[in-house]
Amino acid sequence: MRRIALAGWLGLLWDLDLGMAGDDAWGQRSVDPTQWSPAGQNFFARSFWGPLFEHAEFESAYWARWRELLAGPFETSQLQRMISDLEHELSDAEPRNSARWPESAPRNESLADEASALRAWLAARVEWIAANVGTLPAR
Repeated sequence: MRRIALAGWLGLLWDLDLGMAGDDAWGQRSVDPTQWSPAGQNFFARSFWGPLFEHAEFESAYWARWRELLAGPFETSQLQRMISDLEHELSDAEPRNSARWPESAPRNESLADEASALRAWLAARVEWIAANVGTLPAR
């Protein structure tokens, strides 16, 4: 059971990998928050994911973990609060960061715009995931 719990936890890394509408050299796969996988791909059927979802115990634990997260740390108000806290914490450093690495400056050269875009993307993502927990794309 420990392996299944660990595998369920590792599943969250998929959404962090070049996620949240970031600049994605592999085709903007994270621009649309309303999908499990980008068009033409199925993360649930490739590499180690496909075989894991063939086991009812794993699939049940995976979706239970998503429900738990959506009711707690991934609840929209929690995420919005975290983004606001981080935005406040980064406000002094952001101008120095942009001056040193101008190619990585926030969108519109504005931390507030970047934070606003992140809030909107995460809100749409959480809403979509909550509506689709327990559903897998066709394999």
